[in-house]
Amino acid sequence: LMGANRGNGSHRVLAEPPDQALIETTKLRLAPRDAARIKRLSRKSEQGALKERERREYLRLATKAERLSVVRVQALAELARRRGKPLRVLMREIGWEVPCDD
Repeated sequence: LMGANRGNGSHRVLAEPPDQALIETTKLRLAPRDAARIKRLSRKSEQGALKERERREYLRLATKAERLSVVRVQALAELARRRGKPLRVLMREIGWEVPCDD
């Protein structure tokens, strides 16, 4: 926040995250264990075989995955804005990949 008070009467401007931090943010993923679990629960859900406990777990993991996706895309958009480049060009430059649902 601009002009954030540090408590001693001085003011400073908080810096934007460096590009490298944004690049790392674009590459965030679910933990492998969570990714494997959501895949199993998704298959079971498609078969209509989820128990209530599994349904709640599936919704929790799906929400977590969606939030990660939002954060990743926001970081990608900020990088594109900073660099003044189209998303496709930037994505290629940083090696950004869209996670696939195998």
